[in-house]
Amino acid sequence: MTDLILITGDIAVYDTLFAPATVLSVQPGILVGTGTSQVSGKFVCVEGDEKTATLIGCAYKTEAFPTMGAGTLEILSLGGDQKAIKTKSNGKHVLLKGKIFSAKFTVTKKAQSADGLVIDPVPIYFGQGRFETANNTVKGT
Repeated sequence: MTDLILITGDIAVYDTLFAPATVLSVQPGILVGTGTSQVSGKFVCVEGDEKTATLIGCAYKTEAFPTMGAGTLEILSLGGDQKAIKTKSNGKHVLLKGKIFSAKFTVTKKAQSADGLVIDPVPIYFGQGRFETANNTVKGT
């Protein structure tokens, strides 16, 4: 598998649906590469750098709990096509654009029912997202 290498400044775009929750006004998570190699003057992203795309304080609601709560979005696991097998930087596998990663939304402030009497009992919701890259030439395998 060959795909584009992720670099500093690339983004993780989270879906808004974390069924049955909807995460509102989701901004993309920005990746910070810690590899020693560079593409177009930016450091490549290596395994572990996906953690830099974590977003804190995202609003959410559900149909049953329409009064918004908040939480943290993060990448739970990379897709099988998002970590290079052979290409490394600083001894770590580089990250590739790939297709879809698994994500989780951890509730930090629970959403509530419209009357405010019942709170959302679910602590974590699961969803997905994808990477977008400014690198359109350099690929890893």
